[in-house]
Amino acid sequence: MELLKSKIKTLSTKTKAEELTYCCVNCGYPVKELYHVYSPTVQKLTDCKNCRHLADPFIEYDNLYIIINLILLSTNVQRHILYNSSCKSLYKILMIITIVESYFLWNELSQTKKNHYAINDSMKDPLFMEKGFYLSTLQIVLSNLSLFIIIRVISMWTAGILYANRSLTLDLFHGYMLASVAKFFFLPIIIWNENISEVNRVVHLFLVVCYFLISLMYVHSNVCGTSKKISAAVILLAFIINKYIWFHLNFTGIA
Repeated sequence: MELLKSKIKTLSTKTKAEELTYCCVNCGYPVKELYHVYSPTVQKLTDCKNCRHLADPFIEYDNLYIIINLILLSTNVQRHILYNSSCKSLYKILMIITIVESYFLWNELSQTKKNHYAINDSMKDPLFMEKGFYLSTLQIVLSNLSLFIIIRVISMWTAGILYANRSLTLDLFHGYMLASVAKFFFLPIIIWNENISEVNRVVHLFLVVCYFLISLMYVHSNVCGTSKKISAAVILLAFIINKYIWFHLNFTGIA
């Protein structure tokens, strides 16, 4: 009898934990629902029990407003996307970003080879150039994967327990994809490649990388429940380790 009561209590506790699947975008407190349906024509947004504000007002906002606030690194919008929205679109965005970043790397390496070496017949071969793009894509995929793994490993000792019924690894991966939106700013260099000086190219690249790291810091702080300083230290350490690894594993040479 006692065993049966224990199982019922455990099941009840698990059910209550699973019900708290959403998140207040203001304070990060778990909530059961974002809105309550009173009738087919009457719906009301739910208030957070912790901060007494609307749990997620962004479900009524236009997508353009959400995108603008995402670019401005709004913590509330990041929580809205990560916890209160479907993250399926992030996988499609990740594929596009990977192609953009791969093309940028391949183009940079091609320009470097052309500037430092004479163009031989093999470099004019389309299949040879295509091989360089595939190698660049492989490096981008593995480099991003290794950076995420390093962040996840370091987060094992820094992350707090925010949502017992959620996967920290999956939430971090979704956050990593969300922060990778910053890499869309590689597009100006790709589009106006011929009209950008080397100094402007380096400055632009530096700013994009910094923006990406800052985005990662905000996402890490949201997902792991750590302070901005701790998240900044985690992201910076992971970035340095990852760059050190790939400095010795660069295999995308075209020549």
